[in-house]
Amino acid sequence: MNEFLRRIIEDLRSFAGELLDPGLARMGGTGIAVPGGSVRALIQRAHQLARLVPRLIVELQQESDDFGDHWSREDGTMWSRDPADWVVREARLLPRRLWAPAASATFDTRLVGWVLHVLQVGAELVRAAEARLAKQVDEARQARQLDTSESVWADVDERVLHLRSNELAVARAALERCARSIVRHAGRSVAACSMPPARLPAAPVVREFVQAARELVDPQRRLSVVVTELLDGEPDAADIPTLYQRWCGIKLLEEMRGLGWHATGDPVGALFLAGRVELSGGTDRAELWVEPRIHERRNHPCGFRKESAGEVTPDFILIVAGLGGPDAFILDATRTRVEATLRSKGRYRLQLVGNAGTLIAGVPVVRRPVRSWAIAPITGRRCVLLDEPGRIGEGLSGVVPLDPAECHTGALRAWLRDVDRHARAHANAS
Repeated sequence: MNEFLRRIIEDLRSFAGELLDPGLARMGGTGIAVPGGSVRALIQRAHQLARLVPRLIVELQQESDDFGDHWSREDGTMWSRDPADWVVREARLLPRRLWAPAASATFDTRLVGWVLHVLQVGAELVRAAEARLAKQVDEARQARQLDTSESVWADVDERVLHLRSNELAVARAALERCARSIVRHAGRSVAACSMPPARLPAAPVVREFVQAARELVDPQRRLSVVVTELLDGEPDAADIPTLYQRWCGIKLLEEMRGLGWHATGDPVGALFLAGRVELSGGTDRAELWVEPRIHERRNHPCGFRKESAGEVTPDFILIVAGLGGPDAFILDATRTRVEATLRSKGRYRLQLVGNAGTLIAGVPVVRRPVRSWAIAPITGRRCVLLDEPGRIGEGLSGVVPLDPAECHTGALRAWLRDVDRHARAHANAS
C-alpha cells in the first residue's frame, strides 16, 4: 500500500473508532452484510438480496390459506401431457403450467409492501453508487486523454471504474426485476410500505430476508459495516476516490474545529453515508452537507436547488449565514491533477440557485453559491485560482491542495478561514 492510501486508511480508522470493531460489522449471523460500503460489497449484497426474493414469493404464496382456489386461464396454451404439470386440489385435477394461481384475497399486502420498499431502497443505494462512479469515470478518462503523466493510473482507474459501473447496473436491474415480480404476484394494488407487519411468517427464508432488510434500511446498523468494508484490507480501485473524499471531509471538520466550529452531533454517519453535519461556532450556526443529491426545480433542505434539468452531487457544501439568506461554499474532491477537470468543479456555481432569491437595489435576483472549488492532491501549499474567463482574480473557483502523502492543511485552513469570516460577519449583521 502506497503512502497516499496508507495515510488515508490510518486517519479514517482513527476517526471511525469503535465502528471498526469486528463484532459490530455483522448483526444476526445472516451472512448478508449491509450494502453501501465498498462498491464490490454493494454489488454482492444486492445480488444476495435479489436471490432471496423468488424463495420468499413461494413462501408467501404457501402462507396464503386460499392459495389454489382461484385460477385464471392463460391465452394461447395447450393441454400438457406431462403428469408433473398437473396437481390435485380438493379432489380436483388442475393444470399447473397452463393455469396460473391468482392473488389470494388473504395475501399479506403489508408484508409484500414492505418487501417492495426494501427492494426500492436497495435499488436507490445502487443508483447513487452508479452516479458517483460515472463522475469518477469521466475524470479518469479526462486525465488519461489530457495529461500523459497521469495516464497510467487514469487508465487503470477508468477500466476498473467502468467495470464496476456495469456491475452496478446489473445489480440494480436484478433488484428492479424482483420488485416487478413482487407486484405481479401480489397484484398491482400493492404499495411500498416502510413499516413491516408486526406478525411475520416463521419460515427461514422470511427471517433471513427480514434480517438483511433491516440492516439495509437502518442507517445505524449499516454504518459499522460500511466502515469495515471500506477500511478492511487492500481497497479496490473503485473505492479509492471515495476514501479520498471521506478523508477530505475529516480534514475539513478538523480545520473548522480549529476555527471554533464544532459538530453538535456525531459526524461519522454523515461522512460515510452522506448527510448533514450541524456545526456550532459559539452563538453562530452552520451546516456541512456531504454528497447532497440536488435535483432540478426541487428545493433541497440545504437551501439550494439545481436550476436546469438533471441532478448534481457536490461532495461538500458549507451553508453559512449570508446577506439576506444562507450562502453556500462548495468543495468537490478529485484525485486528478488535470487543470480542465479541476476547473470544471466551478460548474456548481452556475448550476445551483437558492431556494429563495434575494434583492439587489430592490430587484429580485437569484442567489448562487459564493464559491465552488476543487480539492485535490496537487503539489504546493497555497490555493490556486481557476476563475472563469473574464473573471480572473475573483476567487469564485479554484483548487485547494490536499495530499495525504504530505498532509499540509494550511491551504484548506486559509480557504475555510474565509468561510468563517463570512459566516460570522453576516451572522452578527442579521
